[in-house]
Amino acid sequence: MADDATIIHGGWLVTNWDQPGSGSVLENGALLSRNGLIAEVGTYQALCARHPDARHVGDASYLVVPGLVNAHSHGRGFSTYQMGQPDEPLEMRIIEMAFRAEWGAADTTAPKKANRGYDPYLDTLWSCLKQLASGITTTVHSHIYVDGPVEQYADLTREVLRGYRDSGIRCAFALGVRDRYTYTFLDDETFLASVPESLRNSPNLRNIQVEMNFDDYLSLLETLAGEFPEIEFQLSPWNPVFCSDRQMEQIVEASRRDGRRVHTHLMETRYQAEFAQRTYGMSWVARLAEIGMLSERFSAAHGIWMDRADMALIKESGAQIVHNPSSNMRLSSGLAPLRQMLELGIPVAIGLDSLSMNDDDDMYQDLRLGQQLQSRPGFGNPHIPAHTMLGMATRNGATVSGFDGIGSIAEGNRADVALLSLPEITCGVANQPLADLLLHRAKAAHVKSVVVAGKVLVENGQFSGHDPQAVMRELAEAVSGSGARQSSPVVPEFKRLVREHLEAAEEANGTNPATG
Repeated sequence: MADDATIIHGGWLVTNWDQPGSGSVLENGALLSRNGLIAEVGTYQALCARHPDARHVGDASYLVVPGLVNAHSHGRGFSTYQMGQPDEPLEMRIIEMAFRAEWGAADTTAPKKANRGYDPYLDTLWSCLKQLASGITTTVHSHIYVDGPVEQYADLTREVLRGYRDSGIRCAFALGVRDRYTYTFLDDETFLASVPESLRNSPNLRNIQVEMNFDDYLSLLETLAGEFPEIEFQLSPWNPVFCSDRQMEQIVEASRRDGRRVHTHLMETRYQAEFAQRTYGMSWVARLAEIGMLSERFSAAHGIWMDRADMALIKESGAQIVHNPSSNMRLSSGLAPLRQMLELGIPVAIGLDSLSMNDDDDMYQDLRLGQQLQSRPGFGNPHIPAHTMLGMATRNGATVSGFDGIGSIAEGNRADVALLSLPEITCGVANQPLADLLLHRAKAAHVKSVVVAGKVLVENGQFSGHDPQAVMRELAEAVSGSGARQSSPVVPEFKRLVREHLEAAEEANGTNPATG
């Protein structure tokens, strides 16, 4: 095998964001990548002397940092907004999911490809290229099962997985499963019985069937794990609301038996919080603790409506929460108790949720937003430290992904790093610590080179093996004129009925989860 030794060099190299002191920063630092791993870390001069034949990436104008981890994503190249879905509360978007091909909604009466209206491979690939351009080297994909037979779900999922594999980004893939509640927090038969007869008989009403049982699901997960060995697969109940008690127990059993991680959405909206109290007489976190799901193998996105008792259970279990600041704002879900989680010592990661602030997957911008949304008025209330925010996007995200050896630069770790242009970040004036400088001023445009598993995927702004603009144009052509951006005519009326149901349920319960 040819020696693929590569020296990656910067005027400054940050090994990790755990300690803001000098021990984590090397001036004129470099690392040697070989066979996908970091073989050495030291000064540029020392590595050059020891490895005169190595390839060189970077120069003294760059800042070398650990690659970012997007700990919760849906792999959307074209955002839901671009596909015609407004930013609105999640319970309204769930109605859209039931009718839109880009969410995986099946139509078993249509030809295999015709029902999609878009290309899942290109969509995923475009998402990955945007993430790489932002300095993200690992992403955690949350995959959603809407309906249909397992064979059709498998076909679409393979297209998504090919997009991840071909992009070169490191991917943890949380394969979704559900077995109840398509439209709202009621079984489908009961909900449909409550809608006007004209709507029930509409030709635009899809026949939604959950046809994948749990044995089918586990078999598919193991099959895909064999076909895509470079991807880390996780169990993923879509959301506890949409999984029966038995299915949740089966996931607990499978995770304990096989050691697989579990990734889900949790207490994202006040309506989800109210449902748990009404159904179980306890919060969702308490319910998951009761059935044994909470552990160090468990992570959940959002956690907006947790109270301190919930957070104490999360902390005690060793589970992780993924904070999604832009998504939480765009969907009017609420402001997550990030400060309280950090004060309790909960490992919190950060995810873009395919709903970043500008639809561009710029993680530095979302980190900045995440910090500033938690600002408290008055004196004596400092911001969450910059190194804490960056640690969420590296060290804690690594835990959620299940990959070892990422999130920091150290000998033996995986060679996943990004190089940013210091002159463009500082404009020639740099009087602040590197963590503060990065959090306050960095953006995706400052990322110039990206290395994953020792492979230089982006160098000096140029992608290796892919033309992002060509991928975007091809995807746009596939979407334009396909009807993919058109929602079903029954959707507005369904949204109205769901809103009425949820508001009535909340009023009948007589509790407001915001006061928990």
